[in-house]
Amino acid sequence: MTMTARFPAIGGLACAVLLVACGGSTEPGGGASITVSMLLSPEPRVGAAFSVNADTLVIDVRTSTGLPVHGVIATDGTTGWLKQVGRTLWERAPLLGVDSSGRVRVLWQASGSPKQELHLAAGSFTAPRVQRVAYLTQAALPLTVDTVVTSGVGAVCVQQGGRVGCTGDGKCASCNGAASSTHEAGRLHWFGFSAPIASITSTISGACALLTDGNTACWDGLGPDSVATNDSGHPPFVELRGSVGRTATGAVWVAAVAAPYSDLPLPFAERKWLRMPSDSAIVSLLEHYTDLFVCGVTASSALMCASTLDPARSTVRSRPLALVRNQDSNTAVRALGGYAKESYAGGSSTTTLVVLRPSGTSVAYSRSFSDTTAWIGIPTVDSSLSGPDARVRDCVVVLGGCGSAAWRSVSQSGRTYNEHISYEGGFRKTCGIRGVIVCHTYLARGYQTSSLVTVDTILLAP
Repeated sequence: MTMTARFPAIGGLACAVLLVACGGSTEPGGGASITVSMLLSPEPRVGAAFSVNADTLVIDVRTSTGLPVHGVIATDGTTGWLKQVGRTLWERAPLLGVDSSGRVRVLWQASGSPKQELHLAAGSFTAPRVQRVAYLTQAALPLTVDTVVTSGVGAVCVQQGGRVGCTGDGKCASCNGAASSTHEAGRLHWFGFSAPIASITSTISGACALLTDGNTACWDGLGPDSVATNDSGHPPFVELRGSVGRTATGAVWVAAVAAPYSDLPLPFAERKWLRMPSDSAIVSLLEHYTDLFVCGVTASSALMCASTLDPARSTVRSRPLALVRNQDSNTAVRALGGYAKESYAGGSSTTTLVVLRPSGTSVAYSRSFSDTTAWIGIPTVDSSLSGPDARVRDCVVVLGGCGSAAWRSVSQSGRTYNEHISYEGGFRKTCGIRGVIVCHTYLARGYQTSSLVTVDTILLAP
């Protein structure tokens, strides 16, 4: 038999109790049913997404005859994260111990979902089949950020008002000394730098921040326990895209963050910055979703690129930037911006440039990733860029199932390596945001792409 009982609003919020099953015994009270009521003191205040509710939630667990229930309360489908008072872990589905008075005291951190729900299933050790589910619902203000990028294989990082926060399965400050934990999966951690943040970007090994003083700081995974110290191996930058930096004088530098055929990426502390020779100053960089070549645009809108792959040594090396030319006319390609990426199909890899031309049309140039000659190609029709902002992409195939609007921000990151010819292992994660929904996926061993994952709602600022 299933019954539903409703209680009046307590502390400004309505609480509902769903009777899932009857029968069995409880402690105390024998065969009495269990009642779960929510007590909130003081009255809760609606907070922003990923913020901790200022109020302690007091859950009163009693039998239908009014006696306190001893045992545990389980959570099922909680939108945010809970931490029982006296404990250190924030968890999305914890088992909560009931004290001798039949009460549980917890803190609650909201997620990015626009509808916040706290789902609790009450029972006892002696009668786990007797369960009740209570629903607490309140709205959370959306989290508005400037940038969204990936960080390592299991995290998404955001930039908001000169600070950076990361969320995902990674290192956390309160996981009992563990280097990694899934207990806090999805929680947003804020962490600091030696100077304000100008921008953040993702690389194949993690994420990097460009500071307002021109320094860079990188980390792999989540923030608080990760090292994000300044990297002093390059001059001050005014622009950073992936592992490519640009100085105020138009010089381009690239960081050897991962050897394409190595088992593991080089730790950030062991990176070596290399200057890419060029006879022209670069005024802006393309977005880089690959570490195999570097591209930028000159003051006359000429597109210049250089491969960074050294096939003989399978490492990143410095090569001169050269004009990208159309094969049919040998004329220089002009571009307002665009992006560079790697694609995998049929067991082979292709590097692709997608550029927005001054005319407003979007075209692509492709070649084998092992081709390290100057860029000369035939443009093909491409519709993934639209409007005057070359950062906005209409079509991201791997994320096509998430929403219908244009992508405002896309990044790609993760650990990869090749064990044999044309075989990729490890992870390469793609993160994108369009409108207010953040999605991500990853490429696993054997080119198997995981199902699309929708992360908590984050609003990207205009």
